[in-house]
Amino acid sequence: MIDFIAVGTLLLAVATFTLAFFTFRMARETRNVASGTEQLAKAAQDQLEATREQVRIASEELSQLRDEAASSREPQVILELDTDEVFSQVSPDELAGSDSYFLIAKMHLANYGGHAFVERLHPTGKPEMRTRPSDVAGYLPSGGRMSFQLRFDWNNELNERPSGSVPVRARAQRSDQWRETLFFVNVRFVHGDKGVGGWRAEIKQALNARAADE
Repeated sequence: MIDFIAVGTLLLAVATFTLAFFTFRMARETRNVASGTEQLAKAAQDQLEATREQVRIASEELSQLRDEAASSREPQVILELDTDEVFSQVSPDELAGSDSYFLIAKMHLANYGGHAFVERLHPTGKPEMRTRPSDVAGYLPSGGRMSFQLRFDWNNELNERPSGSVPVRARAQRSDQWRETLFFVNVRFVHGDKGVGGWRAEIKQALNARAADE
């Protein structure tokens, strides 16, 4: 007589073994997939880092090429006003031991060409004019600005119209050829609304520029 209990137990054991086997297989395949996914992720990360490094190198090379191009281009150094504001008058009380007045304009040299070196400015005018700081000179990169003040010694000469000239000598970074551009600065008193006025500056450029070898 068939022992149904024994048969049932055997079938249960077989089913349990089969389930365990497939569970083992699935777990192993899952580990293999996970391992493969991790390797793919690492490869993708390595590729991303390599791409970033290539972009960085290309950016540096492009920047270097641009810098070399800017170094070889002719500089275009222009004298400009910072603003169109009224000149400030400095009273003697603000200058210890001085009885002079000054008209002060905020200006800058702007470079619209290649990298340049600018020789120290030597403005001349009537009344006497000077720069502050006194040593406006040095390296002026492409697109750069060099700010300073232009000061007229007023000396209480109220009937005199200040004017002067500002020669600007500049050369390209990789050249020994100096180019001089002459700018004229004229100051006039402008009457405003309700009788309020002030001193304003105008900058004009000479029609010709000359280059000199040094």
